[in-house]
Amino acid sequence: MNVITVMTNKISRLAVCLIGVALAGQSLGLARSEEPEVLIASDVLVGDDEVTRPTKETPIWYYLYGGSERSLGQSVAGERMPPQSEFEQQLTDMLAKQGFVRSEMGGAMPSIIIVYSFGSANLDIMEWSDSSMDAEGNETTSTDGIILNHREMATLTGASKARFEQLNSDQIDAINEAMAEDRLYVQLAAFDAEALKTKKKRMLWRTSMTISSRRNSLSTAFPAMLASAAPYFGADIKTPAVITEDDRRNTSVDLGDLEVIENDVSDSDEKSPR
Repeated sequence: MNVITVMTNKISRLAVCLIGVALAGQSLGLARSEEPEVLIASDVLVGDDEVTRPTKETPIWYYLYGGSERSLGQSVAGERMPPQSEFEQQLTDMLAKQGFVRSEMGGAMPSIIIVYSFGSANLDIMEWSDSSMDAEGNETTSTDGIILNHREMATLTGASKARFEQLNSDQIDAINEAMAEDRLYVQLAAFDAEALKTKKKRMLWRTSMTISSRRNSLSTAFPAMLASAAPYFGADIKTPAVITEDDRRNTSVDLGDLEVIENDVSDSDEKSPR
């Protein structure tokens, strides 16, 4: 089993070390381009007997809630967030293409509640220095530290699941880069509407999409982020996916056993292998 160990570097923010990795799977390159490359992580948190992906015959009704801005780590200075009305319209359109139908107050009873959040994300490292005397009586100073938001960042970038998979060097580099740099993100979480009636928070699935903050802004990049992540809503993937502008021009995205047609609702309700 491969292990991803995250530890603080004494010099920089590059705090991710992946150990014992075998070559397998497809390359996840993060080459720079004018259009944002979007890193997707998606998890299904319930059993295979529960349907999390719609079909043409059985759409999934949802109620949209949220719109909260949340910074994970230090906020990215000067970052403008997308207007809520524009974001929700784009999100509703992308969900509709996948077979998720929005329910308004007084309308059809939803089976799930989709909560969304967005903001900036980076490793929040608390560092400290220790002084000591060496054998010759000279004072030396060392720096140590701890990552305060490792779990949140690992979930957002897909590192928490990828550590159990066989990865190639490009995949390792992609995850390292996403963990180490300043990112902008959007995250959707779907909750069981029936359970919420009894004040129980039962999350069914979660999809995260992140981009580099360098030369990108959420206020302009969110349409590309949502379009990239839409075929993964309600699906489970073992390793993060990187979606490029060329990928977004394609008419379909293959998720292993599940093929989702971006301009229509999938014919299959199978989830990709866990």
